[in-house]
Amino acid sequence: MSVLVECLSVVVRVDTLQRKYPGGVSGYIRDCPNGTLCSDGRLVRVGFMAPDDVKAFLGILCSKGLLWLVNGQAEDMVVVDQRTGPTAPCGWITGGRHVEGYSAVWLAGTEPGNLVAPANWTPRQSEGMNFIPTDQLSEKTLKLATNGTLEVWLNFDTGKETFLGRTNQGKRPDSG
Repeated sequence: MSVLVECLSVVVRVDTLQRKYPGGVSGYIRDCPNGTLCSDGRLVRVGFMAPDDVKAFLGILCSKGLLWLVNGQAEDMVVVDQRTGPTAPCGWITGGRHVEGYSAVWLAGTEPGNLVAPANWTPRQSEGMNFIPTDQLSEKTLKLATNGTLEVWLNFDTGKETFLGRTNQGKRPDSG
C-alpha cells in the first residue's frame, strides 16, 4: 500500500509512533492539526499547504520525542514535497508520481499497492494544485481574505483565486 503525498506531507512510520509517540498512533491522530491524515498501516501521512505549518508541526513532534534529522538524514519522520520528493535523504520510504498527476510514497522494500488518501480526495484535486514559492508570493499573488484557516489569494499569473488551507498560521497548535 502507499500514501498520498500532496503539497508538503509529513510522513512517519506506524511502528515508530507505536514505540515512541505518547499514546501511540491514537495519540498522533489526536494531535494531528487537520483532516488530511491517512495511513496504509505502515506509514502515516499528514499534509500541509504552507511551510510554516509544517515547521510548527515538526516542532510539536520533536517535543513529543520524535527525531527529524540525524546527520542530515530523516530519522523518525520525513517531509515530502509532492513535486520534488523527500526534502532530506530517507532510506525507509520510496515513492513516485502516478500518471494521473498525484504523488505517493510507500515503505521501502514493499510494493506500492493501492493508494490510501484522505476521505473525499480525488486525483483531480492534485491536478489542480498550483505551486508558488513562498519567496514569490508577494510578486505573484495578492491576499484577498482570510476565513478561519482558509486564505484566499488572487493569482496574477492565472487571474484566478487560489485557496491556501492553513492549520495554524505558523503558530504551534498547542500554544493556545
